[in-house]
Amino acid sequence: RKYREVRPNIITFNSAMAAWAKSGHPEAGDRAADIVSKLEELHKMSILEDVQPDRITYNTLIAAYAKSEDSRSARKAQQTFDRLEELSKKTRRSELEPDIVSYSSLLNAWANSNEVDAAKTAEDIVRRMHDAHKSDSSKPKPTTVCFNEVLYAWARSQDRGSTERAEIVFELMESLDDEDIDPDRRTYNIVLLAYANSLNGNSADLALEFVKRMKESEIQPDAVTYNTLISAFTKKGGARNMAKAMEIVNEVIMSPEVTLGRKFFSTLLHTISNSNEAGKASLAEDIFAQLKRAIAEGKLDISLDTEIYNALIHCWNRSDEAGGPQRVEELLDEMLKSSNEEIAPNVRTFTSVIDTWAKSGDVDGPIRAQAILENMTVKPNAHTYTAVIRSYAKSDYKDKAKRAQAIFESMKKDFAEGNRDAEPTIVAYNAVLNAAEFSVGTAADLEDAFKVACVIFDEVRSSDTLKPDYVTYGTFMGVIHQLMPKSDVQDDMIQLVFRRCCVDGMLGPVVMKKLVETASPSQYNDLMGDVEPSNLPKEWTCNVRGDNFHN
Repeated sequence: RKYREVRPNIITFNSAMAAWAKSGHPEAGDRAADIVSKLEELHKMSILEDVQPDRITYNTLIAAYAKSEDSRSARKAQQTFDRLEELSKKTRRSELEPDIVSYSSLLNAWANSNEVDAAKTAEDIVRRMHDAHKSDSSKPKPTTVCFNEVLYAWARSQDRGSTERAEIVFELMESLDDEDIDPDRRTYNIVLLAYANSLNGNSADLALEFVKRMKESEIQPDAVTYNTLISAFTKKGGARNMAKAMEIVNEVIMSPEVTLGRKFFSTLLHTISNSNEAGKASLAEDIFAQLKRAIAEGKLDISLDTEIYNALIHCWNRSDEAGGPQRVEELLDEMLKSSNEEIAPNVRTFTSVIDTWAKSGDVDGPIRAQAILENMTVKPNAHTYTAVIRSYAKSDYKDKAKRAQAIFESMKKDFAEGNRDAEPTIVAYNAVLNAAEFSVGTAADLEDAFKVACVIFDEVRSSDTLKPDYVTYGTFMGVIHQLMPKSDVQDDMIQLVFRRCCVDGMLGPVVMKKLVETASPSQYNDLMGDVEPSNLPKEWTCNVRGDNFHN
């Protein structure tokens, strides 16, 4: 009784859920759902008999699922919506009926999901909304926001004909002649995204025509519009499309009607880096040079920043054009020597430069990568160390396994001394094993590499925080194949690793491939027994994830 006046009410619970919904936490939806479950439990036990979930509670939960990274978040949002609808009918409480916020949040969940039927489901929801409102005007009416979510779902869809479906939805919005459903700037930008993501050969030209239509509708294109339009051309590749992309860049820089910030250019360069065009680094350099000229001539009231440099470096990192490693190191030096703190390199800068050297195949690549690591002005993270390890793994150095192990030990030491971002990952362990597997040299060199591999494998097997994955087992099986002579000892090692792999549920395609290469036909048959590779027991494969699931 003494503390009754400070007991939580429905606003308390809804606010806590809203905090999770806005948190960006990958499990935000499930955390918010835990709060709803607790509230329902307390109400049922009469501890909070005057407090029970309301429409805001369920709307907030749907919104939390919409922002969650759970692969089933859209279906969980749908279940929550269905529950709200059912409660309103069961209790005949009109205040529990789904409102426009309920529908908008649900549509947002489907639009952001990777479910195969997401776009079709979103479109069906809006159709039902429209039909329900038509028969009862008190029911929520679809708005531009609702239609935009449907368009976004189609723009992200991998379905054949998804672009055409987005066009149909857009035409429907215009034909309804309803100011509540009028296309807005976001509508046009989403349809442009559908064109940019389309595999149709002429989709970039269609996107350009659509921007003209946008202007004719007296809707002013913004930075997002032009970024999406440029990406439509760069994704197609080819000299003609890349030239058109550059033409649009020059046009938008000169346009007084479009406000361009630094975000526009960093996003644009990142988009170019993800294209398949062979000359993307050169295009990025042209844009970078044009940007610098426009700033120097006062045509753009912005300044360069770290993200723009990082985006340009990333273009070189993803390109096969000659001179990439040298150019990214030039850019890094430019950033380091500048007195402008806004272009100071961060850990992503250093890691990307190191990774560019690692992937270059240059004989001096590993040495340059390690030198950059050792002279960083910020603390490296696990990705940084792993990039250096990989540079040695890809080299022809006879002692590359020992060098990779030395970098790995530096990583462990850095983490032990307080750099939490340098905590060794399973990817780092696997990179050292990879260096050992493909070692070359004398018998002594190969023996040293085998010892490194055994130490690393035993360490990850006994770790309290990590477990070997299918890559670990596959790579170590490769070590046995490459570095051990045919013998009874090798046979024993093959059997031990195979059995452990099966117990851990990590028997993926990589391990099976290495097993076939390593084991003799008779040993392979003994290990597999009557089991066919196409029908492996689930307990052998249960922890293999993604495309590497074998069964």
